[in-house]
Amino acid sequence: MSLLRLNSTRLALAERNLEGLVEDDVITGGVLGVGDAAGNTWFATCGAVSVDGTSRPTELSHRFLLTSVTKPFTATQILMLAEDGLLDLDAPVASYIPEFGAHGKSTVTTRHLLTHTGGLSDTANLVEGPAATRTPDDYIAAAIGTGLGFEPGQGWAYSSPGFWVMAELVNRLRGERYTDDVNGRISGPLELENTRYEPGAEPPAGLVGAVTQGGWDAHLPEQVRQAEYPAGGLVSTCPDLLRFGQAFLDSVPEVPALLSSPVLEQLRDCHATGWNMGRPVQWSLGWERPGPGNFQSPRTIFHHGASGVGLWADADHGIAVALVTADWWLPYQRYAEVVNSVMGAVRN
Repeated sequence: MSLLRLNSTRLALAERNLEGLVEDDVITGGVLGVGDAAGNTWFATCGAVSVDGTSRPTELSHRFLLTSVTKPFTATQILMLAEDGLLDLDAPVASYIPEFGAHGKSTVTTRHLLTHTGGLSDTANLVEGPAATRTPDDYIAAAIGTGLGFEPGQGWAYSSPGFWVMAELVNRLRGERYTDDVNGRISGPLELENTRYEPGAEPPAGLVGAVTQGGWDAHLPEQVRQAEYPAGGLVSTCPDLLRFGQAFLDSVPEVPALLSSPVLEQLRDCHATGWNMGRPVQWSLGWERPGPGNFQSPRTIFHHGASGVGLWADADHGIAVALVTADWWLPYQRYAEVVNSVMGAVRN
């Protein structure tokens, strides 16, 4: 591993790029965090965000809805189940959740769900649909009862309903709620004091208000949060999210390893390929790889979310990068610009 060193003077270029996104009205505000495998961190804030209904300069303590960057947390819970001998990724999901096997899904495995190759119909993606009053168990039941869009393993389609199914695997195999499991097995050991599901009717203190276009999607941030959505409902801060990313580097001092080295190596491999939103993608076990950008190594894992949040963990360079904003539908190319500015600043 070639460890790149954080240099605050050179990282000022990355900070300037972040500020440029505000000046160009791409984002209203956000936080960029960079951490290395030696445990060092660097942060930059920009712009202003709405907190408790008031516009305020962005702070490190502000909490953001992670949307789909929740998926790597749920995937980690699943991989921990496998490491504990409670789950075989290649066994049919129906061997653990018998009713899941209906409607042709008897051969769908957890590996299929992690790699978006299970073929689950997106008609079960109710939480990202029209405004509705449903419980997490309602969403789980819909995902378990859905049919197939293609034969398992015979295609690729980004599928969020599979994460409801994986949440139910955690519920049944751990004997505790998936929301408690993420607290006990990820947030607790990593000391992520601000990372958890926040399903209350009122937004929690310090949560940054979402910036949407005010159209069909205006209700989604609250619906996703209140649903305890295992594919998109976690709330966190940039320092917490960065620390989670550092857990996927190799042997970071004072950052507990969540997964064994062999499993981390599997995460850095390509397990499936497909085409998503007009671009080719490579997928690992719950992560995209190597993600947007030109300078990170091929052994980089990445995920981003609809709320303008992105997380990279580059194993070869020993660098993790976290971006949090509240600006929905941040273009994919903007993530590339952010990580390029960071890697350009820290490269030897």
